[in-house]
Amino acid sequence: MSYRIERDRGIKDYREQLAELREKWPLAFPVNDKDIRPLTVDATREIAAAKGWSLPYTLGVLSRWKMAPVYCQSILCYDQRIALDGTPAEMVGAKAKDLASKHLARFAAGAAAKKAAKSGARWGEAETYRRATSRDTARDAGAIALPCAGGAPASERVAALWRRLTRGK
Repeated sequence: MSYRIERDRGIKDYREQLAELREKWPLAFPVNDKDIRPLTVDATREIAAAKGWSLPYTLGVLSRWKMAPVYCQSILCYDQRIALDGTPAEMVGAKAKDLASKHLARFAAGAAAKKAAKSGARWGEAETYRRATSRDTARDAGAIALPCAGGAPASERVAALWRRLTRGK
């Protein structure tokens, strides 16, 4: 099968496969959001080998996990990654933190655009608001840390945004 087809299949099968990943590696894939930690860079290859999955399929399954806002927050909150067995591994790099900040900013902008659209704003107004929010949030995200278990937020604006995003979880 082609790379794209395998990856898409992994994305589609995410929910079923997450249950298997949690059973095999409960420390790497915890149920409770507050226990999520960044995974080691080699985790994808280890999972593919252990489960007998192709690398594109494994990347598809893990893309949903790693792109979740709670995982992005863990990238920003913790300086060290963990291996699949929960042991400390390499440090989280600045590039990973930057990508996580940008992803959270895009997620927040999309949520704001949906909210604006639901409130009766015309599509053009909602899209303009989404773009402006995304640009402003992405610009600010580089110097701002989200609230973590052991630290205070650097910006009240981002803290309020994070509370809105995680409400009800």
